[in-house]
Amino acid sequence: MRSNPKIPDRLGEGKAPRAPAEPPPNAEPAPVIPEGPPAEPAELAPASSKGSATVHFSRLAKAERELPAADRIILHDVEVHYHVGVPDEERSKPQRLLISVELTSDFTAAATTDFLATTIDYQRVYERVLRFGDGRAWKLIEKLAYDIVSDLLKEFPAQEVTVEVKKFILKKARYTAVRVTRRRAV
Repeated sequence: MRSNPKIPDRLGEGKAPRAPAEPPPNAEPAPVIPEGPPAEPAELAPASSKGSATVHFSRLAKAERELPAADRIILHDVEVHYHVGVPDEERSKPQRLLISVELTSDFTAAATTDFLATTIDYQRVYERVLRFGDGRAWKLIEKLAYDIVSDLLKEFPAQEVTVEVKKFILKKARYTAVRVTRRRAV
């Protein structure tokens, strides 16, 4: 039972239906969504064609096919002990370094075939990084990172290689790092 007949039991009860809100005077019209099956990508376009907002999806799809691959193999913080340091004394004994490697390539063939021969074998990359410092020394980690990038671009079919070298030499810093990225010449 209602205690007050003028108060409705449920929200909205006893009220006239609300009229839809009017859009602001400068608002763009809402896009019209056609009924029926979806249109082909070339037929789709935004409702508005003002300025640079116009998108032609057929051209966008072509541009996406022409972009370089963004597939990556990442080896994160591979621990090595290399001879690195500006003073001879620092360089005389191996130092612990962490090396991260990122190789960018197109993995479409590997994803399609599931064959190791169609991708970059990260085990080989790992072994190469582990042995890269054997019998060698560098004064600067910048040079070391650059040398590893150059070697990996020669050895593997990556479009781009990034190498980060972390060195633990400063007492009040967790590490010092250098990151080098190079793309294969087209």
